[in-house]
Amino acid sequence: MLHLVCKVPTSYLPCLSNIISNNVFSLNELILRYFNCDFWNGEIMLLLLYLHQVNISLSTLKRRLRSLRLKRKLTESRNTISSYNDVINAIITEIGCSGRCIGYRSMWYRLRIEWGIRFPRDEILRLMRIVDPERIRVRKRRRLHRRRYICKGPNAVWHVDGYDKIKPFGFCIHGCVDGFGRRIIWLRVGKTNTNPEVIDIDITSRGPTA
Repeated sequence: MLHLVCKVPTSYLPCLSNIISNNVFSLNELILRYFNCDFWNGEIMLLLLYLHQVNISLSTLKRRLRSLRLKRKLTESRNTISSYNDVINAIITEIGCSGRCIGYRSMWYRLRIEWGIRFPRDEILRLMRIVDPERIRVRKRRRLHRRRYICKGPNAVWHVDGYDKIKPFGFCIHGCVDGFGRRIIWLRVGKTNTNPEVIDIDITSRGPTA
């Protein structure tokens, strides 16, 4: 008997939320989406069984992967995997949004999951050097740079964080600041930073966070 272990915690699947909440996907569409999320065959079988109540054998899964022309290794000609125009357009779109802060490895993974684009990783790096050479040079220097922060107004977003450097001396500091005016909402010194109930009391006793 083949025992399969899924490395994905079923209680926390943010990257699969669109797949799980949508009940209109066909079996082939589910297999395609899980494959693009970089799950292996055993994990795909467990996800289909646990989340969609679909029980298929390993041979059936492999047969469907072949019919969808999905392979683990990119043995096809590079310019037939996904067209260069599709890849470039996807990279430009991502760079115009949150993708401007990520490197080529994260971009390669994001294109697979969110765009369904399978493309060699070294080619992604080469295209990013052409499309966005300045940010490639900035990331190569490994220097932090100030980024834009957008907030609607006062009390729109509160940020909570902790300071743990002096925890060995019995002091755990937690604070909250307003994202718009940077005003300190509250600051507290406690005995622990591992008990979530302590932070929850601090937050709920001082009103809503948004």
